[in-house]
Amino acid sequence: MRDRSQNHPDELRREDQRLQTDSNEVVAGIFAAFPGGIVHVSRDGAILNANREALQLLGYAYDEISKRYTVDWSPETIHRDGSPCPAEEYPVTLTLQTQKPYGPMTIGVRRPDGSLAWAVFRSTPLFSADGSTMTGAIVTFLEITGEIEYLETIKHREEDLKNLLYHIPHYVTNYTPEGTIVFVNRVASDVNPEDVLNKSIFDFHPPEEHAALRDRIERIIQTGISEEYESDIHLNERTIRVHNVLWTFEQHGQRLMGVISTDISDLHEMNQRLLYQATHDSLTGLVNRYHFEKLVEEAIESARSENRGHALLYADLDQFKVVNDTCGHMAGDALLKRLAMQLTRDLPESTIISRLGGDEFGILFYDLDLPEAITRAEAMLSAISSFSFPWDGRVFRIGASLGIVRIDAGCESYTQLLKDADVACYTAKETGRNQLHIFNPDDERTTRRKREMLHVHEINAALDSDEFTLFFQKIVPLNPRSHEFSIEILTRMHDAQGQLVAPNIFIQAAERYDLMRKIDRWVIRNAVKWISANPRTIDQLEYISINLSGKSLGNERFQRYCHDMFSGFNLPYGKILFEVTETAAIADLSMTRHFMLDLRRYGIQFALDDFGSGLSSFAYLRELPVTLLKIDGTFIRQINEDNICRLMVKSMHELAQAMQIRTVAEFVESQAIFDVLREMGLEYAQGFHIHKPEALTILSNN
Repeated sequence: MRDRSQNHPDELRREDQRLQTDSNEVVAGIFAAFPGGIVHVSRDGAILNANREALQLLGYAYDEISKRYTVDWSPETIHRDGSPCPAEEYPVTLTLQTQKPYGPMTIGVRRPDGSLAWAVFRSTPLFSADGSTMTGAIVTFLEITGEIEYLETIKHREEDLKNLLYHIPHYVTNYTPEGTIVFVNRVASDVNPEDVLNKSIFDFHPPEEHAALRDRIERIIQTGISEEYESDIHLNERTIRVHNVLWTFEQHGQRLMGVISTDISDLHEMNQRLLYQATHDSLTGLVNRYHFEKLVEEAIESARSENRGHALLYADLDQFKVVNDTCGHMAGDALLKRLAMQLTRDLPESTIISRLGGDEFGILFYDLDLPEAITRAEAMLSAISSFSFPWDGRVFRIGASLGIVRIDAGCESYTQLLKDADVACYTAKETGRNQLHIFNPDDERTTRRKREMLHVHEINAALDSDEFTLFFQKIVPLNPRSHEFSIEILTRMHDAQGQLVAPNIFIQAAERYDLMRKIDRWVIRNAVKWISANPRTIDQLEYISINLSGKSLGNERFQRYCHDMFSGFNLPYGKILFEVTETAAIADLSMTRHFMLDLRRYGIQFALDDFGSGLSSFAYLRELPVTLLKIDGTFIRQINEDNICRLMVKSMHELAQAMQIRTVAEFVESQAIFDVLREMGLEYAQGFHIHKPEALTILSNN
């Protein structure tokens, strides 16, 4: 994953603004309805908002805390035992550090007027819509100053307790160590004293909480130290969530337990909503990437410590892009929601299903051996294949490519496990889509795939540290009338050891993992700088050719980027020529034509690279404003041995001549090929026989 610190400051600001917008949408409704104190902080700890209850508890006006940072703004705070509570121990600080929920924690806050307020604090992380990035945190708290003051009163003024007990706005209950209730106050009596007195305290707690409560009673009697905890209690045929402070005392020689219980049902419900939003995808309701990682890590740990076996499945939808491109993102979102509902319904309840990205899903099968996991995966593949999605009078069908990896005691980490599942998934996609592939580290395709993923890391590192280098190769006229020649600018990458990586290796990985637009931007930015800085060299060149990938060709943001680059420099635009492969150009002819016409306004030229490889070139050629054709090298290499290749080259050249388009022969690797091409009348030649690529700085120096 790319280090955010390497990004440009403007990009960071834009990213923060986008993520903050996501957060604001999530918390807007929460602030309006929250029953206790609530504070919204950004991911770097800045206080963004606080409701009225929070300001009242803290004793500050909104302007006094807004935009301050939680680690810097720290009034005097203490733990229950009176020891200092530094900002580093706040639940929100821990949440921002670990991206996990923290609390409940009881903290005393010294207000500006000197009074001490007590509250139970919790903090929950907030994530972007896809669950991939933490955007901040929500801090919630419930004031319990009355409870704490009551406990202090018990220590010092037992004779005045009776009146206080009946009027304190909390449930106060006394019972024997065995659980028999001997006293309830007015608030608790609202449930009808006859239904409470002489009953067992355990009758009001769920059975699953009984053992923990007995242990707590025994521990408090032994230590004499009070404890705080949360529990459910059943009152008047309803269940409420309460925060409890439990202690022990003697009365008339009898050992009793005392508990103050505060109704936090609304607070608990809101915290559960926040926790759900932090762990689930907002669109589909499935587990999000953040929570899925945690669950898989727990599964790995259980495999190591308990020798359990699980399976991880990585699913990538096929043909989903068709729905998005044809009907828009609203249709795509609707499809994902319906598919998520079907998967949830079809798979066993214990299965964890997560949306990892746009149309990528992770599935965690617990306690399954590999054959059982394969059986379930095949059933899932069949269900997705039969899934139909009607929209606007049309019915779409999709498929999926699935990769399976075993989770056992030998698993290295979640990151490695997901990489292995991803490798298996893409291997399945390569075998024809709608397929299933089981990860095998010794499989040749798996080895190749893992090597590509390693190159992805190297590509990102090279982009961040500017480890790409511009090379060039000469393009010469076959019938020269001057000393002018042209060049094609090429890209080379250095690995971690400083060695050059062959372009066919890293380009393939970049295309597969959607990194070509980043590389294209780097190339254009640095090529434009070089052209601008070397006017005398440019004067000697006929044109400078720069390659563009198909990913960039149809991208509006990339088009705007080109405009920004060209408007920022004084360039000889007429000498700049963009090369696009024929396959990429005809994939979306309308978009390609729009892109070319837009940049032709500057005078920039375009060439079709690998011309002839698409087998449909002649039909599409007249639709595109190109000035140069680069004939595919597979025809050129065999032009002396294969008459069909010679006829194909001759036909393409004659067609180009008729349309007043110049031709370049690629892969010219011998003088014999050079001579044949010159006889045929082609305009330019390029290849190792003419010039082997060199660093662009050499051309500048010469």
